[in-house]
Amino acid sequence: LGHVQHVCRKGAVYPNGLSSRGALTFFSMWNQCVGAIMQVYVKGDGKDKDRELHQDNVIPLPPESELCDIFHCPDYHSGLAPLYCRPIGRVPCMVVLHNAEYQGEIFQQANSKALDRLASMFALPKKIIQTYAVHDGHFNMLSALVRYCCRYQGGVGVSAVSAPYAHELWATMSLFRKQLARVDAIPNPVPESERPVWTTDDRRSSRVRLMVLKAENKELAQRELGLVVNPRAKVWVFVGRWVHQKGIDLIADVARWMLHTFPLSQLVCIGPVGDAYGEYARRKLERLKSSGAFEGRLYVAAHFLRPPPSLQWATDFCIMPSRSEPFGYVDVEFAWHGSVAVASLVGGLGKVPGFYFPARDQTGDVVDDTDMRAGLQASIRRAMSASDSELSKMAEEAVSTSFPLCPWQHQLAGLYKSAICAHRDNSVVNTPFPADDAPAIANPMFEEAADTCRPSSCPIPCELDDIKSDLDLEEMIFAEGVTDDLLVQHLEQMQPSKSRQSTSATEAECRRGIGAAFRGWSPCWGRRKGKMTVRLWRTPPAPATTSTSRSPWRL
Repeated sequence: LGHVQHVCRKGAVYPNGLSSRGALTFFSMWNQCVGAIMQVYVKGDGKDKDRELHQDNVIPLPPESELCDIFHCPDYHSGLAPLYCRPIGRVPCMVVLHNAEYQGEIFQQANSKALDRLASMFALPKKIIQTYAVHDGHFNMLSALVRYCCRYQGGVGVSAVSAPYAHELWATMSLFRKQLARVDAIPNPVPESERPVWTTDDRRSSRVRLMVLKAENKELAQRELGLVVNPRAKVWVFVGRWVHQKGIDLIADVARWMLHTFPLSQLVCIGPVGDAYGEYARRKLERLKSSGAFEGRLYVAAHFLRPPPSLQWATDFCIMPSRSEPFGYVDVEFAWHGSVAVASLVGGLGKVPGFYFPARDQTGDVVDDTDMRAGLQASIRRAMSASDSELSKMAEEAVSTSFPLCPWQHQLAGLYKSAICAHRDNSVVNTPFPADDAPAIANPMFEEAADTCRPSSCPIPCELDDIKSDLDLEEMIFAEGVTDDLLVQHLEQMQPSKSRQSTSATEAECRRGIGAAFRGWSPCWGRRKGKMTVRLWRTPPAPATTSTSRSPWRL
């Protein structure tokens, strides 16, 4: 862990992406270190052959009281660690998915050449990489954990941080649906120590005290953020990463409409840009702010910023149009400060009082952006049209919500027990695959893994300071997908243009597309409220004894 790849990390705990040599080197060394600890400190099957691996006393065996029963892995970052234990399959594992949108995947297809390079970087046999860590033709670190649990634990040991999110993962992601019978759920707790203390000794009701506290902080927050000081204004706040998953681009699309339609609304967006959708939202919101049309009603901070303490109490609505949300701590944090949620009903959202709109169709897939924007706008209308008494009642209920720790601990212990029992029962049926022909912990900086690996009985890394000095850690050794610049350009081009020429071109393209999709149908084109409409019908084959009837179909 003292290696330069572990010490010299720039801000983030884990590297962003897996295409560069430096990122692959980090994850290789990280998983090897975790695997070495597991080899020594996890009991496993408890067989004598496991202890033979330590006969050289490279790592002294700990006392029995310090041994662990199971390896708890959060997300994909340590997904390859169990594959470094000998024999493979000796350690029971449990993975808890906090955000399965990120799976440690490489965009480039895992062909034979790519597998050879990955095998040398991770110091694992090509057969191991191909069997466990390849899903849909791509290298996938989370796949290694899922397949491990499927093979050695009968599919038991994969959980998500909320029940709706667990159902969504199994229904929408083939990685889980094809391998597992189900994804368990263990809803996250929120310690009561994080609940703000706001009660006083006066005799007023809790609702009155809450509204007075929010009014006082609203004036303070408006002054600190440069907003117009107005006690009747409704403050809307988004705090989080500006990424596609959080739906920040949807907020940018409806911001002008919301501020124009509701003069008492004020919008605050804070958070670091994380992908092309966040960059698109940053450009659009900053252009809207610089236009001067909504002076004192829009605050944009597209970078990491600790919000002023008064902002949470001042917030009337916490806006979260997420496309996927495993649990959601932001809505709980703002709810405990008396804010009402305006969010999509997806994943772990919906657990606090608020105005919600559906984000998935009947098949479980995310609806398109047009429906998401329409749902968000409808929820904003309902929130702004709600009376003050209704909002104050919802705020009081939001403050009283709780997510206790003790039930979570008991449920987690039960999942641990289930995974350990499933591992013990399946270890009798399944023999370790493949055999112990895998190289041990090795230096991933070398391309020639076979020449630098220690014998398989060694559970610790070799000399990590012995690296090739001429290797470029920033070198992209695997191809990436669409760049952020191209994606931002595509998003901006998708926005409707006000020019008549582009409108006519769009109409012509729409006519051609509908004509090709509905061959044999008779279209009737028209306009309604400025939008192009089309009525389609066709003449069904009529019986010989009856006359032909026409059945209209509305698009």
